[in-house]
Amino acid sequence: MISPAEDTATAGSSMAIHDAAAHAVVLAQQLAITIAEIRTQYPKNSLGGLVDRVDQLAVFAQGHADALTHAADAAMRCRPELAGLAEGAAIDPPASVLMMFERAELIQPELTVPEAAQLAQQGKLVILRDRRVQDRHLVAHGAAVFSAGEDWTAVRLWWPRVFSSAMAVALMSTEQDGVWIETSMGEEDLPG
Repeated sequence: MISPAEDTATAGSSMAIHDAAAHAVVLAQQLAITIAEIRTQYPKNSLGGLVDRVDQLAVFAQGHADALTHAADAAMRCRPELAGLAEGAAIDPPASVLMMFERAELIQPELTVPEAAQLAQQGKLVILRDRRVQDRHLVAHGAAVFSAGEDWTAVRLWWPRVFSSAMAVALMSTEQDGVWIETSMGEEDLPG
């Protein structure tokens, strides 16, 4: 879903590139982790060569993720919060973005999408945190709630860049406008 501030085709296509890049990075990382676990736990079982084939596919997935990330980085350099960033410089969240994330209200218990939708009806942006990341004790909150005045586009663009340091994450839309789910592509996030 595109937020009210993102109703132009340019903003929508830019957001699609960023979303695709974040999802590709998560997928490539999860494939690599899974293959490593299979090779560690079942070192003598190649499943008739299928493990090697999935390993090859993971290499392609990583290449795809790298290409999409490069395209997303190029688009990100046009963002107003990165004005004056030197060509080739690393894209790190500026202080204004970090302050926006620090202003978010953190909610301890996990929320359901309908519960989050009640907050979103007040004009807030709600991001439900990934359970797998929580299980690894990398975060201690079930949701982040951004006030009605925050720029949804900036939150969505910067979220994977800010929160992917320990485990790659991306955002998935829900059927509720203003409610997004952070994902590391665990089984709980499989399409129903």
